[in-house]
Amino acid sequence: MTEEKDTASSATPTTTNMVTTARRLLDSELNVVNIGLEIFHNALKLQNIKVVDVNWSPPPKLDKETEDLLDKIL
Repeated sequence: MTEEKDTASSATPTTTNMVTTARRLLDSELNVVNIGLEIFHNALKLQNIKVVDVNWSPPPKLDKETEDLLDKIL
């Protein structure tokens, strides 16, 4: 029974392991994929952060009839 508890506890991340992982993440080079916010992309570029910009915006809200027609076509 004690062996099972030891095995289970070793699989659970400890606070020290989480802090170490977070520190490694925060100390690593930042690479960003920016989706649709040009001002955010520009701000990152000014800080010499590697950023890829995806030109995206949410699809427009269509009326039900138009949605149904597009569903049939696509």
